[in-house]
Amino acid sequence: MSSDKKIEEAQFFLELLDALDQRKKPLTHSSDTAKEASYLYAAVLNSFYSVIAIMRDEENIDVKPFVSRHPVIYDRAKDGGERAKTIHVKHSDTAYSGYIPPKANEVNFDFRPTPLLIEEKKSEGLNIVLGPNHYMYIDLQGELIDVTKFCYDHFYELKNFHASTKT
Repeated sequence: MSSDKKIEEAQFFLELLDALDQRKKPLTHSSDTAKEASYLYAAVLNSFYSVIAIMRDEENIDVKPFVSRHPVIYDRAKDGGERAKTIHVKHSDTAYSGYIPPKANEVNFDFRPTPLLIEEKKSEGLNIVLGPNHYMYIDLQGELIDVTKFCYDHFYELKNFHASTKT
């Protein structure tokens, strides 16, 4: 297995998480939205870890500086590492809805493409939606965090780090 494949896997699970977030209803018949989000969250974090493990163990890349900058994801469960906690100790629950206002003077522009699973025929032009955003969130070290944004933010950092090792 290559780290390239694991990057693709992470992107796959992220798109499903994003689709779930945008649909605001379950993707399957066997669950509810918050439960599915928690399953996808675990899958995304596990994919992130797999990218790092393959880079370190099979591709002989020094990942320590990157991993040390992201303890909330990569630390051991007892040290607060989300991936180890949700995979090995206690499943991280997500909650759905609720509104968490952005930080002061923060404007969020989200240019992610609409997931193919929910893509609808788009009209010409640009659609801008203003107003509160209701989303899936987790309690991460005492702070409510948008699950999808948290995962995408780290994915982009991991993808950039991964690409920088290929040159």
